[in-house]
Amino acid sequence: MTTSCVIAAYNEERTVAWVVEAVRHTGEVAEIIVVSDGSTDATAEEAAAAGADVVIQLPRNLGKGGAILAGARRASGEILLLLDADLENLKPEEIRALVHPVQEGRADMVVGVLAADLVQTVLPYLSGIRAVRRIALLDRPHLAGTRFGFERALTELAWRERWKIEKLPFTGVTHLRKEEKYGLIRGWHGKVRMTVEVLGLRRRRRNGAPRQRTPLLALTCLTVVAVYISMGLFSAPRVVGSALEVLPEPEQSDRVLVVAAHADDELLAAGGLIQRALAVDAEVWLVFATNGDANRLAASLGGKRLLARPADFIAEGEVRQQEARRVMGRLGVPHGNVIFLGYPDRGLTALAKHRRGQGKPYVSPFTKASASPYRDTFRPRAGYTGTDLLSDLKTIIGQVRPTVILTHHEADKHGDHRALNGFVREAIRSLKRKGELRHPRFYTFLVHAWDFPRPLRYAPDAALLPPKSLRDGYRWLRLDLQPEELALKHAALRDYRSQLDSPYLRLLLSSFLRQNELFAETEP
Repeated sequence: MTTSCVIAAYNEERTVAWVVEAVRHTGEVAEIIVVSDGSTDATAEEAAAAGADVVIQLPRNLGKGGAILAGARRASGEILLLLDADLENLKPEEIRALVHPVQEGRADMVVGVLAADLVQTVLPYLSGIRAVRRIALLDRPHLAGTRFGFERALTELAWRERWKIEKLPFTGVTHLRKEEKYGLIRGWHGKVRMTVEVLGLRRRRRNGAPRQRTPLLALTCLTVVAVYISMGLFSAPRVVGSALEVLPEPEQSDRVLVVAAHADDELLAAGGLIQRALAVDAEVWLVFATNGDANRLAASLGGKRLLARPADFIAEGEVRQQEARRVMGRLGVPHGNVIFLGYPDRGLTALAKHRRGQGKPYVSPFTKASASPYRDTFRPRAGYTGTDLLSDLKTIIGQVRPTVILTHHEADKHGDHRALNGFVREAIRSLKRKGELRHPRFYTFLVHAWDFPRPLRYAPDAALLPPKSLRDGYRWLRLDLQPEELALKHAALRDYRSQLDSPYLRLLLSSFLRQNELFAETEP
């Protein structure tokens, strides 16, 4: 399917050429259409000089919705790439990543979110960066009258008709604030007008007379504008990057084994690395030590009762397995390479400390089980003992013969994570002593620390850096993610729905959507 780019522009002579040039270097776009929406400056001339294929000059300002529909009617492509004319540092690879899901039929609309824009971080569907089928706009001519409310109206339409929507973070990309373009007074006035249109407050009666705004709507408008202006005045660009060493790239001959305590740890820490390894046809194996069956909130919500019963915790463990299967399938990991051991969530420390023998297994206070109650288990009815867990890890490592092993950091705040680190190290050392394992590269990753990750929120434009409390004493390495890798990691994270019900976990999980992944290299 061919793609046409439509750029709606009103007095954007300073930046429109940059956007056109970025699209020209993409290679995915058949034509570039710039709609000068009643501009009084040299927007049209700058767009033409930069290489736009078509420049439409509207005699009067129709607003964003009208300008986009004018471009859509002129376009020949089946897919429309919609871009704002004031974007800076736009990268061709991010444009390609935006268009591909619609081209491949995986999404009906993709929304590009400027990671450096606080408003878009909170309200991503206000972004004007989109890829959508052209027919979807042509069949809705009413969108032409939405002005700055175009994105809101299009999003409401997509939700109402249940389109498949994906979000893609645009890292490093910014746009000029209205104060920079028009000066302080005109800029603030423009923000007020835009907010009114976005909120749908500027409506008219049937006879054309303006509707009277209620005090509540007026107050809402003023509040939003105040917040918006404050963000524009006081937000500062984040410092991106670090002096960390780079993680060696995976090779086709590698066999990568990730050993995680819970389903979602592997994606947070190594979702990009898993993609990178699979892209070069390396083998990737995933081992989940527990089923994450000690989440009280998730079990209560799943069982629809205030106090979850053992059966509810087990049901939650089965849900976590299904979610992990879905995530790994999305990333491309073969079904047979995903292994669940079924040991007790929040019980690995007890298994490590006491090493109960076969006669005295640990009993989970959540599931009340002393052996794995799950059918999808590496060793059915494996007893809850440290001896059993260590034996399973040794068997799996011996069979996979990994060249790269990743597991939790030894100083992670979560008890299961620290305990699993000890089990994996002991399994490696035991196999090496017997000559059954060579010298795999051993990396650890951090999920929980009192000062990590920072900031504790969705910030894909920021780097993931070691916490100050653990910065010294470890060799930290980074893996920089490509836009496509970050977008797929973001999409996969949404498959862990059971974990997103908790406000804290939602914050924590989204905090790992960063420019890079972080690992520490140590000896096992």
